[in-house]
Amino acid sequence: MIRRIKRIKPKKRFTPVKVVDPVKTGDEREFLFLPPPEPRRKLLVWTSVVFGVWVVCLLVMYFTTVYPERHGSHHVTPASQPTVPTTEPIAVPVKPTTNA
Repeated sequence: MIRRIKRIKPKKRFTPVKVVDPVKTGDEREFLFLPPPEPRRKLLVWTSVVFGVWVVCLLVMYFTTVYPERHGSHHVTPASQPTVPTTEPIAVPVKPTTNA
């Protein structure tokens, strides 16, 4: 049987540190060092799920639109098309005109 260990959140013992000493550094800017952000497990899981759904949607759109056009049975290879146009005249039906 696997037992889960209860996570204990560490106590916040961090106090922001200001670094200001324009005499030593020659810089008059103030720097405020904050603690690193806490990991958010639920936010990571939800963003991963959203990313996975987005990738699946992109794949579905690709395989329903682009893939059949590139790999379908109606694909015509350039070798099967004539390289020189035919010189045979095309029969076009002409309607007789009546002059009244």
